[in-house]
Amino acid sequence: MPPYPIIQEEKITDFDDRSTNTLFSNRGNTSGAWADPGENELLVVSSYTDFDNLAHGPRGTEGKHSLHVYRFNRDDGSLVLMHVVMDKIMNVAFTRFHPRKNVIYTCTEDIENNGRVIAFKIQPNGKLEKISEQDSGGTSTCYITIDHDQKNILVVNYWDSTLCVLPLNPQNGSLVGPTKYTYDPKEGYDMKSSTRVRGGGCNHSNNDVSTIQERQLDPHSHALVLDPFIGCIAYVPDLGKDIIREFYFDQESGRIESLGVLPSGQYSDLADGPRYIQFHPHFNIAYVVNELSSTIAVFSVDRNKINEISKVAQNGKSLNPFKSETTLSLIQSIKTVPEAFPTAINTCGR
Repeated sequence: MPPYPIIQEEKITDFDDRSTNTLFSNRGNTSGAWADPGENELLVVSSYTDFDNLAHGPRGTEGKHSLHVYRFNRDDGSLVLMHVVMDKIMNVAFTRFHPRKNVIYTCTEDIENNGRVIAFKIQPNGKLEKISEQDSGGTSTCYITIDHDQKNILVVNYWDSTLCVLPLNPQNGSLVGPTKYTYDPKEGYDMKSSTRVRGGGCNHSNNDVSTIQERQLDPHSHALVLDPFIGCIAYVPDLGKDIIREFYFDQESGRIESLGVLPSGQYSDLADGPRYIQFHPHFNIAYVVNELSSTIAVFSVDRNKINEISKVAQNGKSLNPFKSETTLSLIQSIKTVPEAFPTAINTCGR
């Protein structure tokens, strides 16, 4: 095992003893990811550097630099700054560690231009050395997933909702082009929502009725997570349409084929706004965070159906019979705040 095994990174999370979550800085616009190389744990913190190019309106102040690397001491909780990335990189929104190599991948968030996916090699002294960079295939890039065989990176673009598959170099983990596949749920049509340019337009951090209506005029993909069993089914929460999209993912070709869709929560007149999906480490259960309704939706996972889809695809047969079905079934929905709590000032992040 390399000195820096995989740890997940998200925008706002809690820190726990299982080393599967991330540290959230006390600055409102930063996020972090940390890895455990034994005695010297590293923490990578990313910062927004240009608020006007974001779909939402963060609190706090803009960061001067996009990435910082710290040594983290678990015993006393101290952080020692080891490296600052001086390259001008705008709005690093998400970071993912490679599961086998000393490489991290970051993506940039920009509603005006396509985002960038950047690969850095982690040096023994904590320095980040850029080794490759690719276009994300869409705007406001917000999430990165590495497939089970580490052959591809799957990228999610929030603003225009596109999904993009980028190949990886198996030798050093660098990004190599060209893009293998792009999926656009809008099917090439223009967005209905007014563009938020240079800080104007609709602020997606708000949760009032008019903002929710504006946010749900278009699809907004927010994450992509592969099933933990085979890695052939991709689950994409669509915040704009209150659904979870299911896809078949072919690791060899990088092809994404749309399968079924299902509501992200209980049927109601209120918007759900699904943001993230997470699988239970032991049970056939998945959890979906609904940002706008401040709920957690709990789903049972049909492993038999996942296996069946995989076998049919590997035999080269059509997946059309599965396009009207889903591998998830809603079994529970839980509110994260009391009924009387003013949801206009609260959203459920992760």
